[in-house]
Amino acid sequence: MPTISRQDLSPSHLHLTITVTREDLRPKLDSEFKKLKQRATIKGFRPGQAPAQYVKSLYGSSLFYDVFNKMMSEELYGYMRDNNLDVLGQPLPVEEDRKYTFKFDNPEPEYALTYEIGHVPKFELVGLDKEQTYERYAISNIEALATNDLEEARKRGGKRITPEDDILEDDIIRVDSKELDGDQPKEGGWATTVTVFVKSISNADLKQQILGLKKGATIRFDITQLEEERDETFVRKYLLNLPEDDSRAVGNMFEGEIIEVTRMAAADLDEEFFQANFGGSVSSEGEAIEELKKGVEQFYENRANALVFREMQDRLLQLNNIELPEAFLKRWLKLSNEGVLSEAEVEKDYENFATSLRWSMLRDKMLAKYEITVSEDEIREEFYRNLMSYFRAQLPFDMLKGGVDRMMQDKKEVERVQSNIEYEKMFTAAIADVTIQPKAITSEEFHEIFDSARKKVEEGA
Repeated sequence: MPTISRQDLSPSHLHLTITVTREDLRPKLDSEFKKLKQRATIKGFRPGQAPAQYVKSLYGSSLFYDVFNKMMSEELYGYMRDNNLDVLGQPLPVEEDRKYTFKFDNPEPEYALTYEIGHVPKFELVGLDKEQTYERYAISNIEALATNDLEEARKRGGKRITPEDDILEDDIIRVDSKELDGDQPKEGGWATTVTVFVKSISNADLKQQILGLKKGATIRFDITQLEEERDETFVRKYLLNLPEDDSRAVGNMFEGEIIEVTRMAAADLDEEFFQANFGGSVSSEGEAIEELKKGVEQFYENRANALVFREMQDRLLQLNNIELPEAFLKRWLKLSNEGVLSEAEVEKDYENFATSLRWSMLRDKMLAKYEITVSEDEIREEFYRNLMSYFRAQLPFDMLKGGVDRMMQDKKEVERVQSNIEYEKMFTAAIADVTIQPKAITSEEFHEIFDSARKKVEEGA
C-alpha cells in the first residue's frame, strides 16, 4: 500500500509526501500491460500477437509513467477528500534533486513525490454580534423626491406649447441671430437661427438675463458659451449651422431676437394620466405620491444597505485576519498564469488577490452559518422581475415565460443571479445580528457619500 506523510508548515500550508514501492506498482503495471498488449495494433502482427518484449520496448516507459501518475493522483486527491482539505489553487510538486527512472521491467525500489498544498485554514467567524454597530442612512426628503418624480412624469406626458409669459429654465428658445462686429451687425456676417435649451446655457449671467425675458426680446451672446464643453466642430455644425465644407471664419459674438419659446406643459392629473403611469391603481395626486414614495424608498434603501454591506465586509476582513500561505499562492499564481503574469505583476496584484480570497472564505462561512439556499423558483422570479423592469411594460405571459426559459439555459447568467440572491439573503441575515443605527440625511448628501464609496471600490481602495 502507498504511504503518505504530512508536514504542516502553517495552518494553511503543508507538504504531502506520497511513497509507492515497486511492489505497489507491479500488479497495476502488469494489469495495464496485459490490456495494452491485447489491443495494440503493430505493423506486421495481428492484434494481440506482437511479442511482449517488443510491445514493452515501444510502449513500456509511457505506460509506466501513466500508471505511476494515475496512482499518485488517486492517492493525493483521495487524501485531500478524506481529510476535508479545502485546497487553494491546486497542489504543486516540490522540486527535488532526486531523479527517478521508469523502466518497465526494472522499477526502482520506491518512488516518493512531495506536493506543496495551500488550503483554507480552520477559523471561527467573529464580528457578527450586537457589539458591532453600523449607521444606515435614511433619506429625509422622500416626500419631495416623490413629488418631483410626479412632476417629471407630468412633463413627459405633457404637450408642447409656445408660451408668451416669462421664459423658464426648462424652456427651449430659438434665436434669429446675426454675427456682430463690435456693437453693430457685421456687414456680410453670418446669420443663423440658434436653438438652445435654457438650462444648458453655460454662461450664468446670460442664463439669468434670458430668464427675465419674453418672446420678441433681443439678446447678445458669445455663441461658444451657449453650451458647456462643446468644441469648435460642434459649435460650427450645430449652433452656427455652417455647411461642413464651409471654412469661413466666424466671430463668437452674436445678437438676435428670441423668435420662439417652446415649453412642455405638464399633463393634467386625470384618469388618462393615472392609467398610463400607474395602471389605474391610483386616482388622485396624493395616492400617486404615496405610490411613488414606495419606489423612491426602495431605491434608497437598497443603496443604503449596499453601503452597510460594504462597511460590514471591510470590518469582517479586519476582524477575521485569516492567515494565507503567501509564498505558495504567489508560486501558484505565477505557474498557473505563465506567459500572462510576470513575477512583478504577481507581486503587485497579490494583496488584492489575497483580500478577494479571504472574503470568499468569509462569505462561505456566512452562507453556512445562515444556511442560505437559493431555489430554482427564486432564480426564475428574479429573471421575471428583470424582464419586466427592462421592458417597463406588461408583457404577455407566454413571452415572459419563453424569455425566462431561455435565460435559465444560460449557466453563467444563472450562477450570477444565484450569487446575487445569496448575497442579499446573507447580508439581510447578518444585519439582524448586528446593531443598526439610522441616520437621517438628504438625498443630495446621500449621493455624495454613495458616489465617493463607489469611486473607492472602482479604484480598488
